[in-house]
Amino acid sequence: MWLVRGLIARFLTVISDLVKLFYSSTQYPFVFVVGNTSVEDVQVGARNSVNALSKHDVDPSWYNKKRSGKPVNSSAFLTKVGIGNFANADYHQRSGSLPNITAVGEFHIEYLKVDKMLNLKSLLVLTAALLVVMSSQAAEESEKLELSGFARAVGGFVDTDKATYEGYDDSVSFSEKSLIAVQADYNFSSTLSASAQFLLHTDEDRESGIEWLYFTYAPTEEIQFNVGRLRTPFLKYSDVIDVGFAYPWINAPQQLYSSYMFSQYEGANSRYRATYGDAVVDFEVYYGRYKDDIISNGVDVEVKLDELYGGVVELNYGGFQLRTAIISGPKVETTIDEVEPLIQGLRAAGFDDIAERFDINDSANAVLLGASYDTLSWYVSGEWMKISSDIDVLANLESFYVSYGYYYESVLFHLTYASSNQSVNIVDNTIPVGVTPELDLLHYSVEALNAFLPTDDLDTWTLGARWDVKTNLALKGEISFLDGKEGKTSFFDVEEQSFDRNATLYQVAVEWVF
Repeated sequence: MWLVRGLIARFLTVISDLVKLFYSSTQYPFVFVVGNTSVEDVQVGARNSVNALSKHDVDPSWYNKKRSGKPVNSSAFLTKVGIGNFANADYHQRSGSLPNITAVGEFHIEYLKVDKMLNLKSLLVLTAALLVVMSSQAAEESEKLELSGFARAVGGFVDTDKATYEGYDDSVSFSEKSLIAVQADYNFSSTLSASAQFLLHTDEDRESGIEWLYFTYAPTEEIQFNVGRLRTPFLKYSDVIDVGFAYPWINAPQQLYSSYMFSQYEGANSRYRATYGDAVVDFEVYYGRYKDDIISNGVDVEVKLDELYGGVVELNYGGFQLRTAIISGPKVETTIDEVEPLIQGLRAAGFDDIAERFDINDSANAVLLGASYDTLSWYVSGEWMKISSDIDVLANLESFYVSYGYYYESVLFHLTYASSNQSVNIVDNTIPVGVTPELDLLHYSVEALNAFLPTDDLDTWTLGARWDVKTNLALKGEISFLDGKEGKTSFFDVEEQSFDRNATLYQVAVEWVF
């Protein structure tokens, strides 16, 4: 915005001077500063042309040119030599010819003789020239700023009215996964840049706002440092999980991608790329902190880590990729408003051991292994993840997926099997029943909280197709057969206990980038 205001102010000033010139006939020289890119011939009067070029990459060697022993240090597009305004400059060259401009600089047009019959034409032509040159300055500034974005419209439903899955019930909804985002990247130099991403999401359980905000310093092609608010680079598609255009599915396998810990962090990372013949190895380490609100079974859970760190190693050789990653949170703290009164009541009643087990304040770790092989005709890929924790009520989770895809012209057909198994640490309820109403209330509250803990055992078969309509637009369709375990949550929000944890999810999507 400051650039636009500056250009408008400069343009109005010069136009004002040119209007004055239309009514003037005094002879003065002037200086014309131009750039060094594409050439546009602009006729000045009837005798000469000026190469009005589209860029203003200033070459300092052109500055401090001297006329009559007096330095000229102006970088304006049109400026008066020794006068300060354009009020009396002439537009017809009396003698000599203009030099061939091949670089930015200042050149002097000798004293000119006014031809009032051509003043109006000169005014219009020079106005056009000014617009070209000033727009070129804006163009160069805009080259430093890159705007991009992505969006997805996703609709779906499940074939049961006894539970919801990932927010979907038995009516068609486009509110669960649809989003739009805009990203701005500003290049301060060839090595330093800043990036920000703003995301609007239709899911009521997820906040819209700034998703990324970080600086990048890349002193070489092999080394890169980032600092700010970043995506946690754990799973293969963690960095781009919101960009549905970047992967084959509508929903990446939920057993991994809805369960991996701490999707964002505020801190720093460093990346190093090494090349060994045809093999490329990427190393990444990161360190920071995490704080966010997570919606689990309709309950708002505040999660905080003062320290979070991890690393990634990825090998690419031809169409083969091997990836391994770790993430660790030495101290995970959570606050659940609905649970805090129970913890306080347990402590007040002398059941500190039970209260401590419900108080989440310990470490959590995860490890990942992934591999894929992609050809021009087909691909196969898979990832395996294990989450472990020293927190009593947090279950250990082990999950994986295997996916196969076949390309037929611009259509990709894919089949994916995913599975998860979660072990639960049930808190022993030693509170006696029938002693007092207060103890009875505590006992049944502990039982309810035990039942609330997630037990996400689920097997899924997903059959889907993706059609790349254009290079930036794709249509997708998927059917997922969900086979959970009775008595467990299996990623469902169960509304009727008679639900057998089996359902089918139908989805369609439009994905595009811009």
